[in-house]
Amino acid sequence: MTRSKVKLSYILNDTKRKNTFKKRQVGVVKKLDELTTLCGIEACTIIYNSFDPQPLVWPSVDEARRLIMKLKSFSKVDQVKRQVNQETFMRQRLEKMKEKLRKQQKENHSKEMTHFMFQSIIDPQTTLLMLNMMDYKELTTVTDQKLMEVVERMNEMRRRDSSSFNPPQVGADGSGGSGSQLQLVLRHDDFMPPNHGMFQSSSLGSH
Repeated sequence: MTRSKVKLSYILNDTKRKNTFKKRQVGVVKKLDELTTLCGIEACTIIYNSFDPQPLVWPSVDEARRLIMKLKSFSKVDQVKRQVNQETFMRQRLEKMKEKLRKQQKENHSKEMTHFMFQSIIDPQTTLLMLNMMDYKELTTVTDQKLMEVVERMNEMRRRDSSSFNPPQVGADGSGGSGSQLQLVLRHDDFMPPNHGMFQSSSLGSH
């Protein structure tokens, strides 16, 4: 059975608030311990609360004091360079999500225009009437890009075929020789299927 989502608001009941604090405090320390172990970093935490006279210091008072002194030994610029409050953190996260959304929208639009491109080949009149001026420009860009990819693919296949096909060389006496410039000439009929003439005669006779 899944737990119901906890509403993030101040808990008015003292007993319930204290119990929630104890559980969450253990969770924070556990996550921090996992973070330092998995990522090999230094960290400490000091948690003040209204239920205990002394704050919780993790992993120890001496270690926390050492890390605080280490932080203070840095310049002011280095100290605040990566420090953020809750508002700044949320703003940074929101900007990242907006940028991710913009990239996804651009990718989706490109896929949509690719779909329109193929649809316009099948039914150009109906498909093109669905587009506005901006869509026409985007469709032109996508079509040009796809054509360039096709041309590049064709050129690649030609280069591959030309490098793999080396016509045999024959000498003046009919024997093979690398020094001769005479190449073997292939006739058009050499590429025809064995029954090509029969099919042609049959088709002519049917007329």
